[in-house]
Amino acid sequence: YQDYVARSQVTAALSELAGAKSGFESLLISESIVTTDPAEVGLPTTSTSCSAIEINSAPPGFMRCVISGNPLVNGSELRLSRTVTGLWECTTTVTDDGLNPAGCT
Repeated sequence: YQDYVARSQVTAALSELAGAKSGFESLLISESIVTTDPAEVGLPTTSTSCSAIEINSAPPGFMRCVISGNPLVNGSELRLSRTVTGLWECTTTVTDDGLNPAGCT
C-alpha cells in the first residue's frame, strides 16, 4: 500500500508540472520571456504535491518539484527539462524506479 501511495504522489507532482508546459512554451517561444517565477506559467511556489516548485525559462529551460508526502519519496525531486530540440524529459531522484511514472527516470 505504501508503494501505491508514494507512486501516486510522484505522479501527482508530474501532473502538476506537466499542466504548465503550455504556459512555459508560450513564455519561452512565443514571447521570449526569461523568468524564474512559477506564477508566470500558472504554478504556485508550493502545493500539496510539491514542497517547492522552481522554474527557469532561460533556454533550454526546466520546471522542478521537490516532492512532498510519503517517506519513500518525500524530498525527492521531479524535473521536467526542455531539450535543445524542444522535447521534454522527465527525471527524478526517486531511488526506487518502481515508484516513477512511465517515462520518468
